[in-house]
Amino acid sequence: WCLGNDIKECYTCGLKDYDYNLFPVKSIGGNTLFMCADCISSDSNIEWCKRCGEAFHRKAGDNDPIFCYDCREKEKANE
Repeated sequence: WCLGNDIKECYTCGLKDYDYNLFPVKSIGGNTLFMCADCISSDSNIEWCKRCGEAFHRKAGDNDPIFCYDCREKEKANE
């Protein structure tokens, strides 16, 4: 997907900024949330997918935070 010049709001702190200054984060429910640099770096439940490189919100107790949910599903489909 392509980032434009839309104003988005940080999911955590409410900071409003252009979408290209915020990080898109895949949520547990499959939605994309936006987070500022301060919030994404301080949230221990944010991981970076080793396959697609996108940030995702890790479920509590998740023992395999290496791949995001989308990449895990693709992997399952290829088995």
